[in-house]
Amino acid sequence: MKKILPISLGCVKNQIDLEYLLGNIIGKEFSLTDDFNKCDFILVNTCSFIADAREESESVIERFIATGKLIVTGCYSQREKNDFVKKFKNVKWVLGTEGHKSCKNLMTALKSSQQLFVLNDNLPEYCESAKRLSFGGFHAYVKLSEGCSRKCAFCAIPDIRGILRSRKKKSIFEEIRSLEQKAYKEFNLVSEDSSMYGREIYRDYSLRNLIKDLSFEMPESLFRLMYVFPDKTVYSTIDAIDEADNFIKYIDTPFQHVSKRMLKSMGRFMQEDPRKAAEYAIKKSILLRSSVMVGFPGEKEKDFDELLRFVENGYVSKLGVFIYSDEKNTPAYKLKGKVSRNVKIERFNEIIKAYRKITAKKMRMNIGNVKKAVFTSRTNGMYIGRLIEDAPSVDSALISERKYVKLNELTDVKILDIKNYTYIA
Repeated sequence: MKKILPISLGCVKNQIDLEYLLGNIIGKEFSLTDDFNKCDFILVNTCSFIADAREESESVIERFIATGKLIVTGCYSQREKNDFVKKFKNVKWVLGTEGHKSCKNLMTALKSSQQLFVLNDNLPEYCESAKRLSFGGFHAYVKLSEGCSRKCAFCAIPDIRGILRSRKKKSIFEEIRSLEQKAYKEFNLVSEDSSMYGREIYRDYSLRNLIKDLSFEMPESLFRLMYVFPDKTVYSTIDAIDEADNFIKYIDTPFQHVSKRMLKSMGRFMQEDPRKAAEYAIKKSILLRSSVMVGFPGEKEKDFDELLRFVENGYVSKLGVFIYSDEKNTPAYKLKGKVSRNVKIERFNEIIKAYRKITAKKMRMNIGNVKKAVFTSRTNGMYIGRLIEDAPSVDSALISERKYVKLNELTDVKILDIKNYTYIA
């Protein structure tokens, strides 16, 4: 039996793609290993969203290319297309995104040691996977759709992953039920644009109906909604989360900026005013996560100051901050008024500083409170986990020195302190 060592880069949607691919090839002829010295193949699932991601993908490819064992899949190879072969001609097996569509071809090529170069064709319908390899744990990510049909000026996702293709409800429900049987308890619903879910197959704003159906059909599981574009439906989506008993009172909606001038330049014409949307979430006691971008072409000091004040005023509880990356084949690449790297870094640091200050204040307000939490590992005598109100990986961590905690189970904790933006319980 041949052994495959998987390495996944980039976002959780990329991780799902890897799990689909592995689910379809791991079996009688191929197995997994985490031992570099014992593997027959190294499968690198790449990212290519921004320059830093491409550089990381290239670095990992270069690290392993001399082994002759390298399989490359994902966004980087999909985006580079034929240029990939010119850059890395010694990589024998190459797939693009949604690699599970070519799993049979890959298995045949690996067994025969024949070269393979297949990119995703991005057909206009969601491509289901027959299987998914699950690694076990408390939470799992579930895709609602693939691709994106919006035209944000800075984003290369439509070029890489194609237009929006929503997944049918039946398929979503079947996958969640399958994961429930493997003891998963929290399901984080993801896509490139969750707010658009179902519009092209159900001809309606179907996200709120999906929330209601999941709440009714699977009352014992927890759900969290992520990557919701803040268009006019964001208010009804917040209402649906508020009304669904088993949906974590949390929404992730990327504002990117708050300056009207910048949002227009970014091509985000359909976006609601971030302050209005944030105030509605706060009114409904929904924890809001967002992401913002600094250094977009044409961003003036007054635009940045407006964004900084938005963060300082605590509209957002959880925040991701990104520095604009000049991406070829995007409308923003041709815009004038490019912001210097030094200025972009200065603005990034200012936003981070403001966010950390407001975050520490909000976290301190939880000291003494009892919260629902989950612990997923134990290291150096400490249990490591998170509050359920916090999303995996991207939000605050939680540590405890309790003598015994059952891993991957809901538990009550009392917040004792915070240290380095980590809860002590």
